[in-house]
Amino acid sequence: TTSLGGVNDYGVLFEWDPDSNIYIRRFDFDSVVTGCLPKGSLILADNGYMYGMTSQGGTYGMGVIFQWDTRTNTFTKMFDFKGTETGSHPNGSLLQANTGYFYGMTVDGGLNNMGVLFEWDPENNSLIKKVDFNGNSSGKFPYGSLIQADNGMLYGMTTEGGANNCGVLFAFNRGNDSFAVKMEFSGTATGKNPHGSLLQAKNGRLYGMTVNGGLRDNGVIFEYDP
Repeated sequence: TTSLGGVNDYGVLFEWDPDSNIYIRRFDFDSVVTGCLPKGSLILADNGYMYGMTSQGGTYGMGVIFQWDTRTNTFTKMFDFKGTETGSHPNGSLLQANTGYFYGMTVDGGLNNMGVLFEWDPENNSLIKKVDFNGNSSGKFPYGSLIQADNGMLYGMTTEGGANNCGVLFAFNRGNDSFAVKMEFSGTATGKNPHGSLLQAKNGRLYGMTVNGGLRDNGVIFEYDP
């Protein structure tokens, strides 16, 4: 997907064939009906459909979850974010856990308007808010995506909040819905304001980056051992 461009300048969904280097624009986002400005990536789910999110647009102007069928080139809006109840303005991608449920985050919305972590069931199209980010104790404004580590836990980051207001790295346990901050970014020593997502390497450790902080305040690459 692209965030802008297309017929309505609200972004498009495209297909590219690396063998022939042929690009096909498959769908134009139109704001109210389909959502607009997708910021994250598509994922391929176990059921064969692709799923993604838009950061804005939809019924409430706060973004949507959508489904794309590559077999029929059909777009279906699945869910409209609506603010306090569900979160708003997702900027990352969805994650399908080994249970089949999808997990994601929004930058805004929730009880504190600092973003949420949610669970979405595509079978009945129900979304359950699992965590309301609140600033100091849990971080705020997550811009990236969640990952599921080898230990079954979901890990993610917020770009601000925590004790130093530089963002946090957290773990979420789907089994008991428990949330725990694992690391608080501090600035020069560890970096600050991560905007992307984590990656688990073959050694079991998690790697990521921050936009700011470090010795020159230009960001860092870091390693975290869960």
